[in-house]
Amino acid sequence: MISAVKRLTPGGIVTAITFVAVFVMAMRAPLDTDTLWHLRAGEWQIEHRVLLQVDVFSHTRLGAAWINHSWLSQLVLYGMYSALGDFGLELYTALLATGGMVFVYLQLKGDPILKAFVIVLAAAAAAVFWSARPQMMSFLLSAVVLYILWLYQKRGVNRLWVLPLIFVLWANLHGGFAIGFILMVLALLGEGFHWLVNGVVRPRGVELESEGIPLRPSLMIIGIGLLSAAAISLNPYGPQMLLYPFRTVGIGVLRDFIQEWASPNFH
Repeated sequence: MISAVKRLTPGGIVTAITFVAVFVMAMRAPLDTDTLWHLRAGEWQIEHRVLLQVDVFSHTRLGAAWINHSWLSQLVLYGMYSALGDFGLELYTALLATGGMVFVYLQLKGDPILKAFVIVLAAAAAAVFWSARPQMMSFLLSAVVLYILWLYQKRGVNRLWVLPLIFVLWANLHGGFAIGFILMVLALLGEGFHWLVNGVVRPRGVELESEGIPLRPSLMIIGIGLLSAAAISLNPYGPQMLLYPFRTVGIGVLRDFIQEWASPNFH
């Protein structure tokens, strides 16, 4: 223990303090009203040992079909609550929030103090939707997908084969898996821009491969993206889950009144 403390550098201490601060920031009381019906849905599924696919809680929509895209997260939430009460829900939020920020931190450059400042600033911006809800799964998995793409494009480390597995899990945890595809499209656009800029200025007759601008990265991302889209179908609702995010963002009331969907308010 003493030797481990001796090996701590000033930068390591700053990093440790930063993530302790993020963890404490995310350890908040579960006051979001959405948490309650997610808990009740998880409890119902455990009691009946069947997937909840119709509305059994409301009066006006009783029996209506329901695409329960967060069914697995609801089981996790209820499990945490059953084991530890409100503290379990606070821990759920803090672990997923801190885990997501760790993957963001791994992609940063600069000295530890600068990176710590960026992480604290990013956490303050993201904390607006940190709560004991399934969307925290999307927060963590978005950061993981971004990190895997960063490894491939910036470090030359190919872990893209993990992405379809992540999307299988994501499709059963929360409908926010569309964020992962947006990140892949942005990565693909980056590869295309790199190819275009370097391809335009290359000497005539020189092949792209010989200049170190291969098309393989773009094709790899496209292929993994298609496999990931197919992987989304591995959920209780099948391929229709692919369209679920588009149907959700098409609801005007949600766009107008959900706080975390709004643009940042810098005032």
